Amino acid sequence: MKAEKGLITAALCVGLLALSACSPERYRRSADKETYQILRQKGERVPGMRQDFTIEQEETAPLAGCPQCKPSGESAPDETETAAGTLPVLVSLDKALQIAATNSRAYQSKKESLYLSALGLSLTRHAYGAQWSGSLNAGYDNTDVGDEESISGGGRLALSRLLKTGARITASLSTDISRFLTDDPRKAASSLLQLGVTQPLLQGAGLATNEPLIQAERNLLYSIRDFVRFKRSFFVDVLSSYYGVLREKQILKNEKLNHESLALARDRAEWLAKAGELPEFEVDQTRQQELQARDRLQTTRRQYESRLDQFKMTLGLPTETLLALDEVELDRLKQEPENSLQLDMDRAVQIALARRLDLATARDDVDDAERQVKVAASDLLPGLDLSASISSDTEGDKSPTDFRVDRTDTSVGLELELPLDKKSERNTYRSKLIALDRARRALSEKRDRIVLEAKDAWREYQRAGRSYEIQKTSVSLAEKRVESTQMLLEAGDATTRDMLDAHTALVNAQNALARALVDYKVARLELARDMEVLSVGPKGKLEDNLDEY
Repeated sequence: MKAEKGLITAALCVGLLALSACSPERYRRSADKETYQILRQKGERVPGMRQDFTIEQEETAPLAGCPQCKPSGESAPDETETAAGTLPVLVSLDKALQIAATNSRAYQSKKESLYLSALGLSLTRHAYGAQWSGSLNAGYDNTDVGDEESISGGGRLALSRLLKTGARITASLSTDISRFLTDDPRKAASSLLQLGVTQPLLQGAGLATNEPLIQAERNLLYSIRDFVRFKRSFFVDVLSSYYGVLREKQILKNEKLNHESLALARDRAEWLAKAGELPEFEVDQTRQQELQARDRLQTTRRQYESRLDQFKMTLGLPTETLLALDEVELDRLKQEPENSLQLDMDRAVQIALARRLDLATARDDVDDAERQVKVAASDLLPGLDLSASISSDTEGDKSPTDFRVDRTDTSVGLELELPLDKKSERNTYRSKLIALDRARRALSEKRDRIVLEAKDAWREYQRAGRSYEIQKTSVSLAEKRVESTQMLLEAGDATTRDMLDAHTALVNAQNALARALVDYKVARLELARDMEVLSVGPKGKLEDNLDEY
């Protein structure tokens, strides 16, 4: 009796211990460990995938360490300079890329999607591994009939494994023990040990069994490739947006200076008109030009503030954050050496075709479709399964471990499923053939599209470079035009309209130069991205690597 009570007590203790050990935090750490290991293994096959990938976000404030900036008198009015005197935080380009890497909502969601893909693969792998299950039970029973009391306990332990051949092996051991405590104390014990295997011989054998695991493994590889391409595009967009805000601020400054210049010209025209040296209609022309400049200034200010707010959202910051971008970055961009790219268009296309990750995925999609056609063809075969089992029990014995050879049962059998209704399988097979044709067409289209993207990116880079040189010359000529027109106006050899046109040409040339400078930098990065040679550092820093080719 003491032995049975001890068995029941032990069963309860083991069960409670198991429940206490499996805390949610333990499961979380276990999932992270396995998932990150899978990503490291798969990531080794994808250039540009970092081994330190994580979805954990930093707890520090994103703008920690950023200095406050003091607005200079020459800067354009900024919506971040409040009446209360609060100064905006100054963010450099490197800091902006770092904030995007750790704080962007879109980038974090993409990382989590990749994590979930790897997490799903862990479950698929688990289905092809050894799967253990077990249970323990204990109880007390008191019946009115006969006033009998009894205690009982038992457990079950099972193991299941799916082999690559399609065979399913199962093994289990179950034990039940009970003891009656009243009248004639007696004990009942029984155990059952079973081992069985089922092997498909036709339908469901071999490749068909492994198809879910094969596809899951390859899908994760595709997800990693997609993430790497997203990361490159994302940080190019962040850099482009950063320079875009600075460009708009430079344009705002140009418009502000133009408005101030036209205001002085209007004052001068009004003074000359009062002195009788200038017709009134020329004064009106000056006033009209000043009003148009004021309207452009307000429009440009709105565009600048809108771009700044959009950039805050790109970084994952609230739009009410007081933020200013470092104008020194635009000066540095102007001072970068202008290295002509010794890379012709055909070579750029060849590199893109050899390195593009999405083209590699399109090729693999064709392989997947071909494999799935074979799986669908195997499903058209009859179902023929070979099964074998062996079991032994201790029914009626006092000891739950008293297994004997003479009480062993074995069985072997074949089960044939006649192919009388295969319409579903027939339709699946035909659809897989169509899917294969589509995958081949998609590969052909993807290749053509990559060639087009590489050509367009190369052409855009060449155009942006020529445009930048043209706009620099244009600004120089516009500045000379303003100086000469002003001198001619003072000498009486030019009209007010000539002076106004010269100012308009100058501000337009200055604005076009600001746009061309940013376009030239972004075009080079986009060419590297479309050729798949762009490197992204751990904090979002970009290296185009084009000079290596």
